[in-house]
Amino acid sequence: MWWLCFRFPSLMLDSIGIRESPNPTIIVEQHTVLQCNKNAYEQGIREGQTIATALSLFPDLSIRQRQPEKEVQLLEGIALWAYRFTPTVSIDTHAGALHIEVRGSLRLHRGFNKLYQKIVRGIGKRKIHYYSGLAHNPSAAYLVSYGDYLPSNFRFSATKLDEIKIFETINSLPITLLPCDKEIKKTLQSMGITQIDALLKLPEAALKKRFGKNFHQLIKFLKGSDNELKTLFTPTDIFLMSLHFAGGLDNKQQLHHPIQKLLIELQSYLRLRQWVNRVLEWELHYIDGEKDLMSVQSSHNFFDLSSLIELTLMKFENFEMRSNVETLTLSCSQFENIQIGSSTLFDSKNDNGFPDKNDYADENFTLLLDKLSSRLGENKYYMLSSYDDHLPEKSWHKINYNPKKNKKNRQEKTLLPRPLWLLSKPLEIHKKQKTLYWQGHLDLLQGPERIDTQWWKHHEIRDYYIARHTNGSIVWIFKDQIKKSWFLHGMFS
Repeated sequence: MWWLCFRFPSLMLDSIGIRESPNPTIIVEQHTVLQCNKNAYEQGIREGQTIATALSLFPDLSIRQRQPEKEVQLLEGIALWAYRFTPTVSIDTHAGALHIEVRGSLRLHRGFNKLYQKIVRGIGKRKIHYYSGLAHNPSAAYLVSYGDYLPSNFRFSATKLDEIKIFETINSLPITLLPCDKEIKKTLQSMGITQIDALLKLPEAALKKRFGKNFHQLIKFLKGSDNELKTLFTPTDIFLMSLHFAGGLDNKQQLHHPIQKLLIELQSYLRLRQWVNRVLEWELHYIDGEKDLMSVQSSHNFFDLSSLIELTLMKFENFEMRSNVETLTLSCSQFENIQIGSSTLFDSKNDNGFPDKNDYADENFTLLLDKLSSRLGENKYYMLSSYDDHLPEKSWHKINYNPKKNKKNRQEKTLLPRPLWLLSKPLEIHKKQKTLYWQGHLDLLQGPERIDTQWWKHHEIRDYYIARHTNGSIVWIFKDQIKKSWFLHGMFS
């Protein structure tokens, strides 16, 4: 197996987006400096110092508490993205590393170099500091990442690793880099063992007796005498990803690029699961600790990046930011399977692997409704639905629009001719001798259609006719057989 390791030495800083902050900044836990950015390092601040020592070196130091949940979220986001290249992906939250088995994907991606460049390009877009290493198992690859060579230099051929170079690199490293308990490393140093080379020369039985089974297992992994099994990453059923901004964003225009970036990540997730999202949940976290929530409804048949960007920006138009936005988070928990209709031999697909929206006749209409929802809010537009009543004015009512119900209504049985425009209140028609008049005379064309109903409370007996007006329009009229009067009830298109 070929394990490619990406080690993130600034994971704590990158997870909250402050590694490139212009202000000297440190990450602390239990009053101890765990990581510091470049500007803080230039002031003499080092990992392991106390907060008091760091402040004595630079009093205006920015201090941030460690946020382990943000680190896990960042690692899982990268693992989710790497999942497209191989299903054998593992994350090590303790070491701050990502492990990818690439041997089975070399042929698909036309060799290691091309595969490696694709992965590096994706991680680079996230502006995360990393080192990489290639070896026969994850632990060895992790240590190789401390070497001075690119992973491609540890290949002997296109199908074989250069184990000699791998072991030479590992042996030259100090034991302080071993992914094991700190107390074990202190004990080894007290014994005068400072290099991994010296450690690997010791009897394995003695190491196992002195330092335990787990450490002995690590030694066997480094020597390549045992297979290392890692807990593999599995994509969750909830999409959650955040972007952090050093100093914060002070206007909505600056949010446009981060919004697009998060939606691209969602696109990769949905393509992996063959799902389509229904609600975008946006969270804006401000520097002062406050936050705002915003939901964007989506009823599309498949993921369309440009449409979702447009809907989100439309939702943000009437939104006022409270202060500088420090973190933008996108989460989705409502999904549906992509509905693929009847296909042809040459199905059209866009560059993202989803069907082309032109293949869906209702997609533009769906986008229009989503835009209306973003502008007006939810449940602000309606559809007509049939109602079980014989009287025409009571046989329809408005309901909140639902695409599924709309499709069901399209399949209803065909009724007798009904006008598109039904008057809310019938208008009386005058009769002179045997001629009907309503802003001109009316000629009967078809009818009657008898409607006799509501005998139990307010009896209605109507005879409906289709008639032509003097101006040529077609209208719907009826004679009330109880009142013996004529009325105009609707107009045909």
